Amino acid sequence: MRSRVLILSAAIMALASCGNDRVANTPPPLDQPDSTATPRENREAEEAALWLSGELVAPQDLYETIRDDLAAIRGEYLDSFPDVAVQFGVPWVVSEVIVKLTDDAVQRFLAREPNDVDSLNAVFHATHLDTFRLKTTPPRATLIDFAGRQNPERLAQYYDAQDDVIWGETNGYIGDRSNVYPWNHNGTMTYLFRYGEGDCPAGCIYNRFSYFKRHAGATEYLGTFEYRIDPEPHWWEEAKTAFERYRLGY
Repeated sequence: MRSRVLILSAAIMALASCGNDRVANTPPPLDQPDSTATPRENREAEEAALWLSGELVAPQDLYETIRDDLAAIRGEYLDSFPDVAVQFGVPWVVSEVIVKLTDDAVQRFLAREPNDVDSLNAVFHATHLDTFRLKTTPPRATLIDFAGRQNPERLAQYYDAQDDVIWGETNGYIGDRSNVYPWNHNGTMTYLFRYGEGDCPAGCIYNRFSYFKRHAGATEYLGTFEYRIDPEPHWWEEAKTAFERYRLGY
């Protein structure tokens, strides 16, 4: 597995709302997650559903669809197209946020006095907060981890909206690697597999894309092309939507 480096991101990436109802900039009404719904057995499908849906916890129907679709594609095409073995990888650490508290909130938190962070930690089932970072002079931003697999973009929005929090952000990955990008195009699930090589931790030089659709339980293979080498196929304008949204974050 190619290495990925964690960074403390400088700002939350603004995700534009589009046809598949991805994350909006305004946090939805506070709702306690169903702690029994996560983690699910298939990590890849759950994390892909988290990213694609933008919801706090992956929707069960989307999780099952992605799980079953990927299994079907790989079962049918793995021998002829080894690239479909590439697995989905998230752009951020699941169930983890970075928060910067006000100085007053830090003191109240360490003194175990009422504060916004403790309240949200209880709602979202926080499992760990790095208090060492809060005890430095001046206090630093700290990491909060949560139970199950929760969407850190959603979590960051909730924390960022609190009076005791200066900012809340995801803990993103830097670097580049092979991946698969699921998307919903007008009710049809599509899967763009990307095989990359050549300095991939910094930026893959060579990229090969293969595009598949799933219709009523059947798989349609639309083609494969070498990025910036072959002419762009007719399906690329549609297929690149998921790739660019993942790469650019909006």
